[in-house]
Amino acid sequence: MSTTYPEAKAEIYRLFTTYFTANAVAASGLAYIPEIRYAGVLTPGLPATPPKEKHWCRISTQLVTEEQDTLSTCVADIGRRRYTAAGLVFVQMFAPATSEGTTKNDLLAHVAKLAFRGKTADGGIWFRNARVNELKPEESFFRLNVVAEFEFNEIG
Repeated sequence: MSTTYPEAKAEIYRLFTTYFTANAVAASGLAYIPEIRYAGVLTPGLPATPPKEKHWCRISTQLVTEEQDTLSTCVADIGRRRYTAAGLVFVQMFAPATSEGTTKNDLLAHVAKLAFRGKTADGGIWFRNARVNELKPEESFFRLNVVAEFEFNEIG
């Protein structure tokens, strides 16, 4: 199975959004689903800066390598090569700078990690090494990063 980077990115965002919105409230005890922002996408109706009193997250992807795996594919696609693309998906978790914000952010980061752990997505995308990384707090937010490695094949 193969896909392209734009298709893979859209599928990664869909997988995360579906899992996170279905599980965030129950896991964290919040009365709302934290806002999800997508890197490079301005969502109409949302303020440019998220509110400081609420939890929110931003998801992005980054390709790290695209190695050529074959000289050519099957008879139907002679001359087209297969590449294996590997990258990272980042979910930046932001919490209000309060002690309760830290606790709930830990719970939300766990949900975000589980969105990728042991999962595969359409297009032959698979994930490994999902983890939570703690970051220094900002002036208004406590922060965590959820990072997972992903891989898929592309014919081109």
